[in-house]
Amino acid sequence: MPVVSAIVILALLMAARPRLEISEHGLVVVNIFQKHRLDWNQVLAVRFAKDAPWASLDLADGTKLNVMAIQNSDGLRARKMATEIANRASR
Repeated sequence: MPVVSAIVILALLMAARPRLEISEHGLVVVNIFQKHRLDWNQVLAVRFAKDAPWASLDLADGTKLNVMAIQNSDGLRARKMATEIANRASR
């Protein structure tokens, strides 16, 4: 029982890890297993794919980065965050 409890607690902690830090220098995107530091010049666009659960960033190197901290189900709050990122990235 203690092992199962430890696994459940670890899974819950990992699920609560995603976050997004926005500053004038760029973004810090923390997903479940990885942390990414991005300068604004690396971010080309922010998107919500039709059925995607979270936003993604189009990066200058041609890759995409999922942003689990911006959940599509958050509605207006998620759209405001995406708009703020898009506005800063286009400067």
